[in-house]
Amino acid sequence: MRHDNLKCIIVSHTHWDREWYLTSEEFRLWFLESFNKILEVLEENPKFHCFLLDGQVVLLEDFLEYYPEKRSQIEELVKRGKLAIGPWYIQPDEFLVSGEALIRNLLKGIKLAKSYGKCMMVGYLPDTFGHTAQLPQILSQFNLDSIVFKRGVGDEGEELGSEFIWEAPDGSRIIAVHLVAGYHNISKLGLPTLAPSIEIWRSPAGWITALHKTYDDEEKVLDLESALEYVKELIEYLSRYARTPYLLLMNGSDHTPIQTSIVTIIDYLREKLPEIEFEHGSLEDYIELIKEYRENFKTYKGELRGARYSHLLVGVYSSRVYLKQLNYKAQLMLEKYAEPLASIAKILKLNPDLKVLDYAWKLLLKNHFHDSIYGSGTDPVHRENEVRFEKVIGIASNYAFRLSKEIAGLTTPPLEDAEAYVFVFNPLNWERGGVVSTYIELPSGEYHAVDEEGRIYPVKICEDPNIEIGNLKQMFLICKEVPSIGYRVLAIKKGKAEIEGLKAEGNTIENEFYRIEANPERGGILRIMDKERGVVLEDVNIFIDGGDAGDEYNYSPPSGDLLVSSDKYKAEVKSFLDTCRAILDIKLDFVLPARLTGKWRSIESVSNPLEIQVWLEPGSRLIKFKVLFENNSEDHRLRVKIPTGKSTDTAYADTHFYVIERPHQPASTGEEWMEEPPRTHPMISWIDVSDENGGVALFSRGLHEYETTVENGQVSILLTLLRAVGWLSRSDLKTRKGGAGPDIAVPDAQCKRSLVFEYALYLHDGDWKEGEVYKRAQEYTVPLLATSFKHSIGKLPSKLSFFSAKPSELLVSALKPAEEGGGIVMRFYNITGKTIRGIIEYAFKPEKVFRSKMDEEKIEEIDLSNGKTEIEVGAHKIVTLIAEYDEQS
Repeated sequence: MRHDNLKCIIVSHTHWDREWYLTSEEFRLWFLESFNKILEVLEENPKFHCFLLDGQVVLLEDFLEYYPEKRSQIEELVKRGKLAIGPWYIQPDEFLVSGEALIRNLLKGIKLAKSYGKCMMVGYLPDTFGHTAQLPQILSQFNLDSIVFKRGVGDEGEELGSEFIWEAPDGSRIIAVHLVAGYHNISKLGLPTLAPSIEIWRSPAGWITALHKTYDDEEKVLDLESALEYVKELIEYLSRYARTPYLLLMNGSDHTPIQTSIVTIIDYLREKLPEIEFEHGSLEDYIELIKEYRENFKTYKGELRGARYSHLLVGVYSSRVYLKQLNYKAQLMLEKYAEPLASIAKILKLNPDLKVLDYAWKLLLKNHFHDSIYGSGTDPVHRENEVRFEKVIGIASNYAFRLSKEIAGLTTPPLEDAEAYVFVFNPLNWERGGVVSTYIELPSGEYHAVDEEGRIYPVKICEDPNIEIGNLKQMFLICKEVPSIGYRVLAIKKGKAEIEGLKAEGNTIENEFYRIEANPERGGILRIMDKERGVVLEDVNIFIDGGDAGDEYNYSPPSGDLLVSSDKYKAEVKSFLDTCRAILDIKLDFVLPARLTGKWRSIESVSNPLEIQVWLEPGSRLIKFKVLFENNSEDHRLRVKIPTGKSTDTAYADTHFYVIERPHQPASTGEEWMEEPPRTHPMISWIDVSDENGGVALFSRGLHEYETTVENGQVSILLTLLRAVGWLSRSDLKTRKGGAGPDIAVPDAQCKRSLVFEYALYLHDGDWKEGEVYKRAQEYTVPLLATSFKHSIGKLPSKLSFFSAKPSELLVSALKPAEEGGGIVMRFYNITGKTIRGIIEYAFKPEKVFRSKMDEEKIEEIDLSNGKTEIEVGAHKIVTLIAEYDEQS
């Protein structure tokens, strides 16, 4: 609606993709030139009030590595409000990274921004591909009461307008500003002759690179009349959606230099449109103005994953899937092992080096930049991402190994005359068991494990063909009842212990709960019988491969598609026992079209060897899968199909600190959308389809894209294993209007390599809550950690829980050393929709416990008179506690 007394806030900015179609180092060279010009303009032009540095502070680190002498100049500009920085460390994706990663991004970004003098307190996310439902709660706990964003709004945008209240599942509410016309709605204003502004060059080394033309000649080519006409049209468009008399005009775009002539344009607009006020300002200025109208804004609840106004680009959840798998491992090692063990070591006065964690997190976050984790860049960019991920995994693994050995060395072993000992650590906040593995120095032979109660467990010792060092062996063993956020020590003795409850005969494996039979005549597809519940699932684990004429951003079906199904092939099936598991090994030669020819799958075909390992463990309700796939084909999408036998309208999936319900069919027809309404969806690690009679849950390690389909009234889950494409972007997709980036060939995105996919099934009673799907999923994605040792000093018992958080509907997401001071941070969230009374218990009583925000700002001290913390946790609430210990004790 058009308001009287319109005021336009013009924000000068640049959106800086740190790496995308050029590497981070090439884009940094652009940035050095661009930012030096920004500093010059901000210092010398008093009419240029403010410049927004894209909401990510990492850019200053990149710059100061070259120009450390300019830090004081930057600090002065930040303090004066002329340079707006923060609150993020990097501009992230949301759905492909963990909730903790989003929190650490803000934690480090705000801290770093404040070190320069001031942090912009607006949740600015201009180019993230959709937004998670709990983001308002996360932002609120960092004192960010607003978000400015471009992507994710569907048909609801017509009613909401461009300003609305976004409410999280816990009730947290923030102001949301939808950039209906994008974060570049007045980019290059009045400079039509400067586009296009990219020059491409191939060096003598064969390297293709690019330069961005600067705006040095902008005053010579400035067309004030074209700027006026464009702004008039833009105001009319934005006014259709505005719910206040204030309009936000964004002067900048991807990698654009500072437009110095904007102040001249503003003067001209003031002269020609005197009825409208124009101000060169900041996002904070704009947010402060619209707060007056907050009570009139409509409210939206839920995630933002629509594409009516901007592309959503949902294919990124399965592009370059190997990056997502590496990210899973890096987050796992940092969040679930390195940080908790560092916290425990700190309590035990082992003085862990906490700088290691800060360095590793920053390295990981640089891979969480949206184009990086999406896999939507060029091949050199993602080769560097692989190296970064492996660095983080290596650092966190070595760090966790060192700390687990130190803690193990303080324990009391259950026996004194054992051959060796194994320290088993459980980072989850409930007692559990399972199969663990580690290296151990032992001569060949048969062994078993003994716990402190004298119970015996089977052990498997085997050679590792990749390591030949002395008597080093790989050991597998079953460990039971490992305490919450604690450990158990087992003694390793000579002599064999038999496993009970497992069978492997012919094409069948079995444990206490399941009987699974593979059909070699139909590609090894499975028949699963739940022996306790009497439920049978047929035709499980069919691999379906189709063509993909899309790009790194979106799947698009080819005109002449050919679906190839693994059940049309014969397979070689074997079953066997290996002490701790009953295993089916299924092999087939999956012959697929070699590539697309034009928009058709080719007549030429190639072999893609496929091996599926399916196994059961004693006492476990999980059916585990490991798929080894040699991808020799191009331009295709590979998915695995899991029939559930259920008739439902929706499915449930885990997202950040929340379980979201999504319909099987899109709610919108998408007639006026920029992209088809999404049929595939992101999950962190699990999806569940259930009704009153129980359900089927699918868990995955680093595989995030799923679709639910309905055939003959019954729901099947399709888990995407791989999307192989050859272009960064194309402009001829069936599923999207226009391109999403430059048309650049990216042969590495075909993923022609050996790939391993890991997932699991869980059949359960009741819905996802009654079946405790969230607990089984975490037990699968967060394995027990084991370390062998020979000697210890006996200061700690052989079994100990350092922390417990009850009931188990409270899920601990972080146990970490505090950013400042000597405290230990525990964060947990209520996964249910009802208020819960939480009880936190400590093996070592802290001096004080505080409730804090996510930014670790203390809110209130909590009573510890009975040696434990009792706290009320509201529905879907995320709670952070800081426990402080006496440094001298």
